[in-house]
Amino acid sequence: MSHGEVPAPVYIFRGHKSQVNTLCWLDGDKYFCSGDLEGNLILWDVETRRPKQQWRAHTESVLSVQAIDATTLVSQGRDNRIHTWKLEALTSSSPTPHSTLLYNSVTFCKIALCSHDDHTLIAVPSHTDPGLIDIYDIFSQWRQVADIGQEEIVTADSRDTAMCLSMFERGTHVHLLAGYESGRLVLRIISGDKTDTIWATQAHTAPGNVLSDLVFSGCSDGLIVRAKLEDPTDHRITNQSKRGLEQICIRSDAKIIATAGWDSRIRIFSAKTLKPLAVLTYHRESVYSVAFCSLPSARHYVVGASKDHRISLWEIY
Repeated sequence: MSHGEVPAPVYIFRGHKSQVNTLCWLDGDKYFCSGDLEGNLILWDVETRRPKQQWRAHTESVLSVQAIDATTLVSQGRDNRIHTWKLEALTSSSPTPHSTLLYNSVTFCKIALCSHDDHTLIAVPSHTDPGLIDIYDIFSQWRQVADIGQEEIVTADSRDTAMCLSMFERGTHVHLLAGYESGRLVLRIISGDKTDTIWATQAHTAPGNVLSDLVFSGCSDGLIVRAKLEDPTDHRITNQSKRGLEQICIRSDAKIIATAGWDSRIRIFSAKTLKPLAVLTYHRESVYSVAFCSLPSARHYVVGASKDHRISLWEIY
């Protein structure tokens, strides 16, 4: 797709019978996985455009599906369970999870994953309080850090629910970026079983829904905020949509971002300037998830999942 060209979807994937909540690419972008409101996962073959496998992963809605590596998926359900799945074990219509971690799904906060020192860490809402965050080793289920944010709760009025999480490695340390119901963003550094707050800022007037290690955030106030990791006061703001957005995704080359909008649109922006580049129009209802394939790649694909049960595949820039 060139600048100024009116984009059209490359393909529409139809297989879900309920709203599609989440997407992720895996195995060198040969496949992507999608999860829906009824707890189903579908593993799609991008070349054949057909399901490679589909199964009931959760007894309630799938909130998030993410890839740990080329052959391992993580699914998060509203049934208080986080499952890992090995692709080689998906040989039946009712596969058994490789492992299961119990958690508190009282909020809709999605998990965050990070590989560090040969371990895969997972950040989840705390069992004891939805405003607090725990970090586990996903396979051993050892809890490395408990009740992150506890030190900030001074009074009942200061309690703030975690709504979105991003975890990433920078230098030799893991960092945790959290968005809260009040619109606060907080960046913390993880050192063993301790955390230290690097900064906290009020980015939105409503809960932030999506974050990344590049510190892009957006929420129901319709704003996208791009801030520097070192200094959140050095930022750009653009008004994405009057109806707000559900997710922000950054392409691996950090040149463009995509937003999943409640107005049924997928929007593409310059990551550097937040200049609008394209509006991808196909879906009839809210878009709940977007995901870029990795670069370098022969095809610059992005997929979008919607409440209308469909998944759109686009090729852009």
